[in-house]
Amino acid sequence: MNTCRMLLLITLFAPAALVSAQFQMPVNQPRFILLMNPKVREHLKVGAEQYKMISDALGDSVQEDGTGRIMIRLTGNDDMADLDKSAVKCLDTKQAARFEQLYLQKSGLLALDDEAVAKRLTVTEDQSEEITKIIDDYRQKLTDLFMDSHGGSSEQVQIDTKKLKELQYVAEKKIDVLLTDDQRKQWKSMLGEKFDFGEEDGDTRSV
Repeated sequence: MNTCRMLLLITLFAPAALVSAQFQMPVNQPRFILLMNPKVREHLKVGAEQYKMISDALGDSVQEDGTGRIMIRLTGNDDMADLDKSAVKCLDTKQAARFEQLYLQKSGLLALDDEAVAKRLTVTEDQSEEITKIIDDYRQKLTDLFMDSHGGSSEQVQIDTKKLKELQYVAEKKIDVLLTDDQRKQWKSMLGEKFDFGEEDGDTRSV
């Protein structure tokens, strides 16, 4: 199987000074981007016809550049939640259930930013307030990291992966402290069988 490097390009039509105020960094890798990972598609047994359906559903937001890379281009007008829904609905019930487990594994406890995920874990109102504060702080630090890497340029930017992982680790540890033992057990069951995403996808996040 040929590997495919994932490259996420967010096309911004505004000065960098305005981006920090207008653009909200996604806390987690969107589902539709994860679904473009060849290893994930192979694991889910996504066939050529299904892959074409997914590509068609995503439209111009996803392009192959002819060098083995998948280019994902987003603008301020793109709704990533809509792109997620469009891609995931191309999966059958069994595939979708397993894919959700993979998404949770990839996102970690930061997936609790998703209201539906938090509901499945029976997060209380008090827990939700604290988790929101932690995630908002993480998002701001992520945005700062993006802006530091962006440097006012409209060119593609490679975020420091080591710093990104450090920020994610700290945020997840803070969230984990808030959970009960039962919630930790429930979370583990929600993850399903561990999946090896591979270093290339796991270590690459470009914006």
